[in-house]
Amino acid sequence: MARSPTRKRIVLSYELAELADACQAARILSEAIETRQLGSDYDQRQAPRALTAILSITWARLKDLTRVSRGDLDPVRIHAPHNDAGSSSFQDEIVLTEWDARRKGAR
Repeated sequence: MARSPTRKRIVLSYELAELADACQAARILSEAIETRQLGSDYDQRQAPRALTAILSITWARLKDLTRVSRGDLDPVRIHAPHNDAGSSSFQDEIVLTEWDARRKGAR
């Protein structure tokens, strides 16, 4: 009998910590832009683009996380190495599990 593949699992607090780190990076970068403490002229010119990229990615990730929390998006869509639960057991954590084949088919 064929074994069903293990569904991916996401630890919510790991995902939120990554997003918090991205917000912190954006804050630090914005202060460096404001005080012109980025070193070279090239870095000073590129920093606003980098800040926009950080904020755009963070915004998109938060939108996807909102859709997952509402049940509108399969958690596997936000699975990444930084939030992977693997086969570990988490007592006091919210763990989001990839939808099963039946639920995926219903979408």
